Amino acid sequence: MARLKAFHQSGMGAAPVWHVFTIDGGIASTDSITPVGDMRLKIDIAGLRVLQGGRAWAPGSLFEQDGAASPACARGLLAGIEGSLDEAGYQALVGHELEFFLVAPDGSALENTPWVPYGATGLLDRSEFLDDLLSALNHAGVPVEQIHAEYGRNQFEFSLPPASPVQAADTVVLAKIIVGIVARARSMQASFSRCPFPAPSETAPTSTFRSTRTVSPCSPAAADRTAFAPREARPLAESSQDSPVSRVSSRDQFCPEAAWHPARGRAPTYPFEREAGYLAHAFENVYMDVGRAVNFTGSRSRALVARSFELAPFTKILYSSDALDPAGLHYLGARLWRTAITKVVGGWIDEDGCSEADARKIVQLVAQDNVRRVYAAP
Repeated sequence: MARLKAFHQSGMGAAPVWHVFTIDGGIASTDSITPVGDMRLKIDIAGLRVLQGGRAWAPGSLFEQDGAASPACARGLLAGIEGSLDEAGYQALVGHELEFFLVAPDGSALENTPWVPYGATGLLDRSEFLDDLLSALNHAGVPVEQIHAEYGRNQFEFSLPPASPVQAADTVVLAKIIVGIVARARSMQASFSRCPFPAPSETAPTSTFRSTRTVSPCSPAAADRTAFAPREARPLAESSQDSPVSRVSSRDQFCPEAAWHPARGRAPTYPFEREAGYLAHAFENVYMDVGRAVNFTGSRSRALVARSFELAPFTKILYSSDALDPAGLHYLGARLWRTAITKVVGGWIDEDGCSEADARKIVQLVAQDNVRRVYAAP
């Protein structure tokens, strides 16, 4: 603390490349952003917090040598936005939920202990760590509204109350630091990654998001769902037979009760195919299956099939003809889908948006090649 005044008034030196450090420690330098030059990193004494173990922390902002705020300083930009809102007569309040995994010191997964998603098991098994964490946060003046075990094994979440944008951002940074300090004191580390343990590509389980008939995503009919998160990539079987592909249904991720769960024949998913398409884009091992929904859209199935091509890559779209349900639906689904895809790709050809050869390749992918690749079928 003896140098507190110096770090507040003069600050410490910081090269321009501090603005462009990447998450893996690299530098995205450009002709105008290089290691040459010097900025000043000055701490904000108003945000000073005394931590346990003889430590102290304060947020900082970047300034140019002449004392002007650095135009690329994220904290300074946020403060400017907050000031503009205040001048316009508005006040912004921002709350945060922080999720983290506890991992081994080398970054690997901890022991495979029993875990109940959102249950008390994890809280009890990690009670000493959580007690230390809440004590450390309280000592630093970080208010916590709640803490609970999350879905993933050894994953926890706690909530910070609403605050002004700059204060909220400062508190998030401090809270993450405290989580790391407490985890290290217990011979662990904390990862805020949504997927800290990606499965090897050759063994990664695959998820298929199937679109089916509409049921309100927040209705009692959805109450029996089993939560599933892509970050866990846990294999889920659709039937009693083991399947190399886990079929799960997409739910509206913006619904408060949204979740991922195994398809159960009448899964409450359609019309949330947009989310399924997004996930097929975002995750290598996720595929989108629109076959089930065509039975419930009837003459509108053409629009559904066309929309699926807009939402997911051609190589990530599958088709199933509802073979798990009565034979009549199997036939109806197959006929509706064949008619729909013929009209969709035929329209592309007629409008010169696609050659006939390319259209045939696309149909071949969705109707046959994709499923053979995913299921390793002959």
